[in-house]
Amino acid sequence: CDGLSLSAAVKDAADEKDQLDKRMVDALDKYKTNSKKVGMVLRLVGLAVYYVFGSIFAASHQLWNMLTSTNPFNVFIKDAREEDNERW
Repeated sequence: CDGLSLSAAVKDAADEKDQLDKRMVDALDKYKTNSKKVGMVLRLVGLAVYYVFGSIFAASHQLWNMLTSTNPFNVFIKDAREEDNERW
């Protein structure tokens, strides 16, 4: 049972139904506006963090590949040179 359901049940049983109803609607509207503001800020912060860390990861991965890469054709070049040396 959440707070909203409990407050709605108490509101229906109370004599001040109209006042409680207005308070509940005001509280919900206030919550919605705050959640939209906070939600947008969190999205922007999350996007910025994702972009920064993603860029760092991509750049470091590219650097690692550049430093550790080898030519896949070295095997064929080596074999061709050995054959040339054997001929002469």
